[in-house]
Amino acid sequence: MFAYGLAGLLLLLNAGGVSHTPPAVPDSAFTEIRAKLRAAEAVYWQDPFDVSAARLADLAGRARKAGDGESYATAMALLGFLRGRLTGAAAAVATLDSAWAGAPASATATLAFIRCAQASLGAGGGLTPAAAVREGLVLARTASNPVVLGACYRTSALILNALLDDPSLPLAQADSAVQVNRAAGDSAQLAISLITNGYLKYNHFELAGAQTELSEALVAARASHAPDLEAGALRWLSAVSWDAGDYATSAGEFLRADTLFRVAHDSAAISELLQGYGVGALARGQADSAEQIFEAWRDAAERRGNMGNMYYARVQLAQVQLVRGRWSDALDRLAAAAAFGRSHGFPAAVSGLRYFEGIALLRMGRLAEAKARFDSALATSGADEYLDQYAIHSRIAETALRAGDTAAALLEITRASDRLDSLRGTLADRDLRPLVFQTRQGYDEADLGFATIVAGLVRGGRREAALRLAEHRRARSLEDRLLRAQLLSTDTAHATPAMSGTTSGDLAAMDDHTAAIEYLAGPAGQPTTRFLVTRAGISAEVLPSLDSLAPDLERFAGLLQSGAASAALATRVSAILLGPAIADLPGSVTRLMIVPDGALHRLPFAALPLADGRPLISRFAVSLAPSLAVAQVLARRRSPGDGPVLALGDPAFGSRQPATARTDVLREAFDLSGGLPRLEASAEEARRAAGYVAGSVLRLGADASEAYLKHTPLTGFRVLHFATHALVDDRTVARTALALSPGDGEDGFVTPGEIAQLSLDADLVVLSACRTADGLVVGGEGVQGLTAPFLQAGARAVLATLWPVTDRSAARFEAEFYRELAGGAPAGEALRRASASAIASGAPASEWAAFVLVGDPSVVVPLRPRADRWRWGAMLLVVALAYGVWRLKLTKGEATMSPEESRPRTRQL
Repeated sequence: MFAYGLAGLLLLLNAGGVSHTPPAVPDSAFTEIRAKLRAAEAVYWQDPFDVSAARLADLAGRARKAGDGESYATAMALLGFLRGRLTGAAAAVATLDSAWAGAPASATATLAFIRCAQASLGAGGGLTPAAAVREGLVLARTASNPVVLGACYRTSALILNALLDDPSLPLAQADSAVQVNRAAGDSAQLAISLITNGYLKYNHFELAGAQTELSEALVAARASHAPDLEAGALRWLSAVSWDAGDYATSAGEFLRADTLFRVAHDSAAISELLQGYGVGALARGQADSAEQIFEAWRDAAERRGNMGNMYYARVQLAQVQLVRGRWSDALDRLAAAAAFGRSHGFPAAVSGLRYFEGIALLRMGRLAEAKARFDSALATSGADEYLDQYAIHSRIAETALRAGDTAAALLEITRASDRLDSLRGTLADRDLRPLVFQTRQGYDEADLGFATIVAGLVRGGRREAALRLAEHRRARSLEDRLLRAQLLSTDTAHATPAMSGTTSGDLAAMDDHTAAIEYLAGPAGQPTTRFLVTRAGISAEVLPSLDSLAPDLERFAGLLQSGAASAALATRVSAILLGPAIADLPGSVTRLMIVPDGALHRLPFAALPLADGRPLISRFAVSLAPSLAVAQVLARRRSPGDGPVLALGDPAFGSRQPATARTDVLREAFDLSGGLPRLEASAEEARRAAGYVAGSVLRLGADASEAYLKHTPLTGFRVLHFATHALVDDRTVARTALALSPGDGEDGFVTPGEIAQLSLDADLVVLSACRTADGLVVGGEGVQGLTAPFLQAGARAVLATLWPVTDRSAARFEAEFYRELAGGAPAGEALRRASASAIASGAPASEWAAFVLVGDPSVVVPLRPRADRWRWGAMLLVVALAYGVWRLKLTKGEATMSPEESRPRTRQL
C-alpha cells in the first residue's frame, strides 16, 4: 500500500546543502552570489520546492554569467533534486549532468555530491550506480565535508540494500551517515539519514528499530522546520504502523504526510501517495474510487515519465476489475499491462501477471487454462518467493477441486502448507520476518479459496483431512503472532517460545465428557464449515457463508448486550450454527469447547438456545479456544501445586510519564473512550480475590503498577486478577492495553506484546474489565486482543468479557465464580454454575453471557479460603445491611435523578 518509488526515495534521501568551500581568496565578483547561495542552502528545506527551485535557477544563471564554476555547479546540484521532485527523473539527470560538466576539478565536495546524486538515479555519467557511489565516497572523504559524506553513505546504503540479501552492510553504511550528521549538528541532514536507516530496518522487518529511527527523524525534521522531511518520516512511520496492525494510526500518519508534502509542493511524493489511497479504497471494496485514483496515478506517472509507475498503475487497474468480478475485462487489462511491461523493460514483473490471469480464468470456469497459468506462474516464481508459491498452490488446489479431483486438491494444498511450514522451521529469525509480515499484509487474509477447499474436502467425505488443514493453518498463524510480538518489542531479552508441535497428536483425542466445535469461515462469500469433534470421531457440515449470517449475528449479540431479546432470532442463529448435532450428544458430554472464526469470536455462544429453549450454558460448560491443537497444549500444562493469588486493583492513573509515540496513542485512545477515572470499588474486588488463598499478594493504588507486573517473578502465582480499566480496539492491536499504575520508567499501559513476554505458570487469569475478550479479528488467526497473549505467556485459562458490565453485576458474578472454584469445580464448570445461579436469580443475559472462558475448561484452580474467612462474611453482611438502609433513604431521591445519574458505572471499554 505504501509504494513510494525507489528513484524518488533515493533522491529524497540524498538531497541537501552542499556547503561548498570557497577559495582562500574569493574573487570580489563572486561574493554576492556565494552569500546568496549560502542563504538559499539555509532555507532549502523550509521553503516550498518551486520557490527554492526558482531561486537556485536564478543563482545558477548568475554564477555562470560571472564565471563562478563552483557556485554554478553547487546551485545546479541542489536544483537537480528539486527538478526531479517537481518535473521528473529526466530533468534531474539532465541538471546533474550540467552540474558535473560545469564543476571545476578543485570543487571536490560538489563533485562528490553530484556523483552520489547521479548514482542514486542510476545515471552516473556512464558509470554503474555502484561505481558512481564509490567514486563519490572517495571524493567526499577527500573533501571532509560531513553533508556530502553523509549523502554518499546514504546512497551507498541504499544501493547495497538493492544488491545484497544481508542487511548488515547497508545498515552499517546508514549508521555511518547518522554518526557523521549527528556529529556535525545538522538536524536536516540527520533527519534524512535517520529516515534512510528507518526505511532500511523497515525493509528488513525490524519494526521496533524502524519506529525508533523514524520517530527520532520526525523530531529532527521538526527542529529543522522542514515539512518535506517531516512528511518523509511520517510516510514510513505510516508503513510501520500498517504492518504492526495499527491501521488507525497508519491512516493518520499517511494523511499528515500527504498534507506536508503538499506544503512543500513535492509533486513527486504527492503522486506516489496516490497508490496508497487507491489500494486503501480497493481494500474497502470501493472499486469506483480506486479506479479513479489509479487512473490519476497513471496519468501523473506519464507526465513525469516514470515508466515503473505507469506499468504498475495498469496492473492495479486490472486488479480493480478482478475485485468487481469482471473477469473478461480483467483479462483484457492484464494483457495490456503485460504488453506495456514487455515493451518498457519489465519482463520479470510481467511473469507475475500470470497468477492474476489464472484467477480470472478460474472464476470464468476455464479450468484447464487457469491451471496452465498457475503452473506457469509457479515455474517463474523466485526460489525465495515462498508465499507467492503458497498462494499459487492454493489456487491450483481450488482448480482441482472444481474439476472434481478431491484427491489432487488435498495433495496440492497439503504440499503447499507443509512446504511453507518446513521453511519456517529451518529459516533463521531474520529470514522468517518477511514470511511473517507478508502473511500479515494479506496473503492468508486474501481470498485464496482456502475455506472453499476445506468445504470441498468435507463434501468429498475427507472430514479428518479437512480438519487437520484448518488446524494446521491456525497453529501456524499463532506462531507467527508470537514472532510479531517479539519483533515489535524493544525488549529482546525475553524470548517468547513458539507453541511448537501444536499440530501433533490426535485431534479427536477427547475424553468422554468433552466435545468440540470448530468453525472455518472464509471471506468473499466462501462457505463456512463446522466440525464437531467427540471421542467417537469427527463429523462436519458445510454452512452458509459467514458474510450472509453477519447481520443476524450482530443483531443477536447487540440485543443481548442491551438486555433485550428476540426468541425467533436466537432460535434461527442457534439452528444454523449449532444444528441438531448438539441435541444428539450423549448425556455424558458436559463440556463444549468452541473454536470460533471471524465474526463468531464476538458471539455469546453460551446464550444460544437449545431445542427446549434453555441457553446452551445450562447444559454445557462452554469455553473458547484458539484452536483444538492449542487447547491440547493448554490441557497438558499443569501447575506444580498450590500457590497464591496476585490481585491488582484501583490503580493510580494520575501520574504521567514522559510522552512517547506509543504512550500518546494509548492515552488519546483512553481519553476518547471515557478517560481513566478512578475505580474505587475495584480495590474491594481485588481484596476479595486475594482473600481466597493465604499468602496472596494484593497490590492497590500506585502499587498496582506495570513495573511490578513486568519486573516481579510471577511463576509462583496460580491466579492473576486484574480489576482495572482496559482498552480493546477491534481495529488495531496498537490501541489495546490493560491500564495499571505508571512509574519506574513504565507508562502504565500493558500492551498485548508485553503481556505475551511475561513468564507465567498460572491456572487462571481474570480480566475484570470491559470487552477484554474482544479485539482485532484476523482471518485464520482469531482475536488479537488481551486473552491470547496471556495464554502465550503461560496461563491455562483466561476469564474475560465480551461487552461492558457494571461494577455491581460483575462483582456478584465473579464472587459466585470464585466460590465455585474454591469448592473444587473446574474453571469451565464454575463458569457454568455461576451463570446458572445468575439465571435462577432472574439476572438478564447481559450480565452473565458477557463472561467467557478462553483456554482449558478442565483446569482446577487450587483456592483454599483462609481460616478467618467468617470475618469477611460478617463484614460483607454489615455492608449489605448498610447498603439496604441507604437504598431505602434514596428511594425518593432517585425518582428525581436523571437516567444518567442513576446508571451503574461500568469500567471503560
